[in-house]
Amino acid sequence: MVIFLLFSFILLPCLYSATHAIIDVKELTSLRETVRLQNQRIYYLEKMMEMLIQREKHDKSVLIDDNRNRVIHKNISESREQGTAGFQDTERTQRLQRDTKSYMRNTSPASVSFFAYMTYIEDDVSTHHTLIFDHAPLNVGGGYHQNSGIFIAPTTGVYVFMWSVRINKQSIVLIVNGSSYTSLYNRSVVLEHSDGADETVTGFAVAHVNQGDDVFLRTHSSYHGDGGIFSNEFGRSSFCGWLLR
Repeated sequence: MVIFLLFSFILLPCLYSATHAIIDVKELTSLRETVRLQNQRIYYLEKMMEMLIQREKHDKSVLIDDNRNRVIHKNISESREQGTAGFQDTERTQRLQRDTKSYMRNTSPASVSFFAYMTYIEDDVSTHHTLIFDHAPLNVGGGYHQNSGIFIAPTTGVYVFMWSVRINKQSIVLIVNGSSYTSLYNRSVVLEHSDGADETVTGFAVAHVNQGDDVFLRTHSSYHGDGGIFSNEFGRSSFCGWLLR
């Protein structure tokens, strides 16, 4: 009887603890398997999303600026939430492409460009003299005014300006909104018993211009050059510009 009581008080608690240990091991094994399956699903989902992104890049649907990228990221996020259905749904992919193309058309900058040249020769121009390119075969957006030689920006944006002028010894300045933006200088070689030869020089600039700002070319305000501005059928002095974005 004493031995039985000792068995009850000593061995039974040990058996109870061992039983609970076995149950804990089973629960831990089950949790590990659940975690393994979840990690496997996450891995497959990440791979599928990587394939989806590569596919959209191949279709040239990824846009180049932040605003356009938000359209793409929004659709990709929705695809992630829906798992494999977003990847397998051809209609959804086509809708993404249509929305992207529509967004690009609606957010593209308005077309602005001009090209003008002189039809005459200006002899002995003075300082601070505005160059008037009086013939404009191209004037998209109506920003260039050929009577004054001034371009008035119809919309805000980044513009490219280029000019080529036939001069002897002059400094030509690009004016943007009343301030000197950049300039170029030329001094042709004067040979003995010669009046010198005019040369064509070209300048360009990229500038951010606000709507309503004016842009034009003039001679330097303090440097007095020699000779005039030449332009004829053998070589035109010209001025052009266009909206970059």
